[in-house]
Amino acid sequence: MDEKTLSLESRVLAFVAWALSIVGAIIALLIAANSSKYVKQHAIQSLTFYTICAIVAVSIKVTSILGLLTIPSSLVESILYFTSFIVGLLCAIKAYKGSAFRFPLIYRIAKVLKLL
Repeated sequence: MDEKTLSLESRVLAFVAWALSIVGAIIALLIAANSSKYVKQHAIQSLTFYTICAIVAVSIKVTSILGLLTIPSSLVESILYFTSFIVGLLCAIKAYKGSAFRFPLIYRIAKVLKLL
């Protein structure tokens, strides 16, 4: 899809889905899931991505508490948060520009879960 065929509302909602993490994805789904396939695709991928990041963060914290993580958990968590922030920001910009991209693994997970 290109910028000319998408409404400003769709592009902004797709941007919000990525920029505001899980909350933004839920807001975008509630507002436009039935009216815009573009927004739904971005919101579901964003929700899946950020949920996986949250699960990984909790796993890091649990392994740290149990003493199974040999490097400092704060370092690993910082890398995870920084990376997810950068990925979310880049995806938000691409979504606002009208790019209907798919993360290969995230998209497959969403398909398996019957979200898309």
